Amino acid sequence: MKNSLLLFLCLLSSFSIEKGKTDERSYLEIVKRYKINSENKYTDTCPAGKKPNNSLVCMAGIGKDKFGKEKISGWSYFSPEGLDWIQYFDIEPYKVNVNGTYGRYISLTKITHKYKKPTAGVSGYSYQTGPTRTDCYDNRNITENSGYGSPSSSIGGSITCKTDQRNIKNVPGRGSTEAYVEVIRADHILDCKRGRFSTIHDLNKYRVVTKWSPLSEVDKAGWTDIVELTFSKACKEINQLSNSMVYSFIDSDSELTELN
Repeated sequence: MKNSLLLFLCLLSSFSIEKGKTDERSYLEIVKRYKINSENKYTDTCPAGKKPNNSLVCMAGIGKDKFGKEKISGWSYFSPEGLDWIQYFDIEPYKVNVNGTYGRYISLTKITHKYKKPTAGVSGYSYQTGPTRTDCYDNRNITENSGYGSPSSSIGGSITCKTDQRNIKNVPGRGSTEAYVEVIRADHILDCKRGRFSTIHDLNKYRVVTKWSPLSEVDKAGWTDIVELTFSKACKEINQLSNSMVYSFIDSDSELTELN
């Protein structure tokens, strides 16, 4: 992990620096310039010997990914072979509004493209959950006939039966679906003051994937290197960052507890 972190840092820091000169730009300036350079290329930008299928530090260029969707050019790009997903990570950090103020929290965005296979349709059917019950009622009557000759009798009416179908269950069918690519957004929220992070889905503060955890556990959420690098560099420049799209958090109604 440390080797990958150093590789990514060197890749950013060395971009467009003339030999013999010192880069005096801020981390944010380097990141933004690197993004702009990458997003205008028609090829992916990777370190020597690396490709998007085996490295987390390649940058996506213009074009389509293996699922036929437009790549998010200028973002870090990981497309492992044989798997049904691709991940993009925006290496530019953004400052988050919490309780009406900025200055402590940073967000990083990850987009996953996940391939969903087509599914066949299923016909509906019915089944019986218990024995069928039939009740019969005898409505017959006997009439005695008297008169000359031998006495006789006759039977009138009928027997009626009713079958109870209450135990029949009907299961509806399901239509087929075509293949498609699901787009999943996750935002890592970094707390520059307490060195911790949380993760939410789809810009929804109530869809908390990872509750506040120490940065030592960020590997469980993925993209360890970029998150740790952002914490060590961008927290020092937080006032220079652009505003995040992540919702403004309020202590009283946010699942991201202990924000202060």
